[in-house]
Amino acid sequence: MGDDMQAYKDIFVSESAEYVQSIVDGMLQLESNPNDLEPVEVVFRGAHSLKGMSAAMGYERTADLTHKMEGLMDTVRKREQAVDASLVDLVLRAVDIVKLLIDDEMNGRTVTDTSAIAAELAARAAGGGPAPAPVEAPGAVPMGAEQHVEGEEGGTTMVVRVSLEDACVLKSVRAYLVIKRLSHMGTVVETHPSARDIEDENFEHTFDVVLHTTELSADVSRAVSAVSEVSGVEITEAAPAPSVAAPVADRDAALGRLKKSIPKLSETQTVRIAIGHLDSMVNLVGELVIVRSRLENLARPLGHTGILETLEDLHRISSELQHEVMQTRMVPVGNIFNRFPRMVRDLARDLGKDVAFEMEGLDIELDRTVLDEIGDPLVHLLRNAVDHGVESAEQRAAAGKPARGTVRLSAMRERDQVQLVVSDDGGGMDPDHIWAKAVERGIVTADARETCSTEDVLMLTCVPGFSTADQATKVSGRGVGMDVVRGKIEYLGGSLTIRSKPGVGTEFVLSLPLTLAIIQALLLDAGGQTFALPLSFVNEVYAAEDVKVDTIDSGPVMTLRDGRVIPLYRLDVLIGSHDDHTRPPEPGEHVVLVEIADQARGLTVSRLVGRQEVVIKPLAKMLKQIRGLGGATVLGDGSVALILDPRMLFSMGEWEHR
Repeated sequence: MGDDMQAYKDIFVSESAEYVQSIVDGMLQLESNPNDLEPVEVVFRGAHSLKGMSAAMGYERTADLTHKMEGLMDTVRKREQAVDASLVDLVLRAVDIVKLLIDDEMNGRTVTDTSAIAAELAARAAGGGPAPAPVEAPGAVPMGAEQHVEGEEGGTTMVVRVSLEDACVLKSVRAYLVIKRLSHMGTVVETHPSARDIEDENFEHTFDVVLHTTELSADVSRAVSAVSEVSGVEITEAAPAPSVAAPVADRDAALGRLKKSIPKLSETQTVRIAIGHLDSMVNLVGELVIVRSRLENLARPLGHTGILETLEDLHRISSELQHEVMQTRMVPVGNIFNRFPRMVRDLARDLGKDVAFEMEGLDIELDRTVLDEIGDPLVHLLRNAVDHGVESAEQRAAAGKPARGTVRLSAMRERDQVQLVVSDDGGGMDPDHIWAKAVERGIVTADARETCSTEDVLMLTCVPGFSTADQATKVSGRGVGMDVVRGKIEYLGGSLTIRSKPGVGTEFVLSLPLTLAIIQALLLDAGGQTFALPLSFVNEVYAAEDVKVDTIDSGPVMTLRDGRVIPLYRLDVLIGSHDDHTRPPEPGEHVVLVEIADQARGLTVSRLVGRQEVVIKPLAKMLKQIRGLGGATVLGDGSVALILDPRMLFSMGEWEHR
């Protein structure tokens, strides 16, 4: 039973996190619009579902606390309780305690004290007093009348057939959640099979609930479908019921007609897969790609038609398999974004600022590995936006701005990358002030100002230890953070760009790869060694004789067709196999135009080997310290090629070869 119990725990943790997040989201919506009915129901049902799940698992302390949260929200539903900042704070603090309780249960301990928060919830629920009359939209249903407006005499009796997924491992709990949810929408007359059989799981994956309600069938269906692992809902209206206690014979007849007339729904099947299995699948697909490349190299010289045709089929099938496996790892950025509204709200209150937080592009997908790593950088950027970006209400009024500042977090697709943008409409960043601080700290020399663009100056904020704050606050300004943000983004194969306009606002753009596992790469040769350059950085390739080379400050540069003059590097010099960086491209060599964010660089290589799909393998610890390398891959002939990281590669020789 140990393995089964662990499976139940895993499901409980996963689903409780969803309900906790729904409560937080609902309270934040309610705070911004206290007269909105929907968030109240969301929070109430979230607390109610948590209570039911906790009780089913035997987590009495969690069940008791969520029961008190449910009771408090019930007073709000009945308009006995006014929604104000103190109520929102109380429920959010209770949510934090619930998280700790769940953590306690998962680790077999009881260290969290719930007595104080439970007493606060009970006192608030008991002493709420009547709330001010709400401002309701025309035709809006009063809060308390949603479920009981017609009492016992009106409404409809319907048979709700619920189908659970085949993979459902806790059928009785699922059924309990469905029945409890229906009980809040009306009166549950009976169930088929009986409550005892449902509790003992003596049913397949379908059960019927006879419900007397004043709700619309569409609303009932929507409520039941919201329960996890429910794959289908069918509703048949039995007959208009003058009273709840309809004759048993009539109800049985209705159920009989239902069973005969409604075909079984084709069930949507969902399987929960551990992250470890997905990682293993990606690794195995990567090995398959490598073996496929080796087979192609071995078969090509033979010229056997049958083998080549079979290899084409293998290439197609393995590519489709690779695509499907990679898709299973893609997760909407909303999974990370949804924890930020609470954080921004609490921080703005602590700082005494009025801040509106907006999010866009929540359905944009990223590889799970990338998504797991970007949480901390986004937290830092959002905290900086609220603390340093958005001004106080007085400062904004003096500048002719609305008192409420806006912080925005958005995601969008850009070719084979995802861009995450953190922006604010605050005071912006002053390049002159940043430069003065950088000179003061010895990061740059005063006479180098003319050679630096505004973007270069703004990026100085990412130098370790740099800070423009004269006094550190508890939020930021201690000289740490932006260097860590930039380091993490570059570690993930992305780039950071800062745009700002004094008095208007600031924008941080994080460009990230969709996935870290398998990429398209251009294979290059330098010093007799093969390297892989991610194709996402390659803009164009030139033959040596097509490149116009000049010298500026003893360093070679090339002129592009659009008139831009960009630095020219040699790969053999950057990797240390040659030391003459002034040597121009020679006949037979090629120049690769590499673009990183908004910057372009030319890279001279001995020859082009080809384009190939490569599987990224992490470097050993002793090699991770070498700047300019992003990993390694195994080529079709079995040899190993190092994968270049252009962001680090060019910064290594940025000054030393000029």
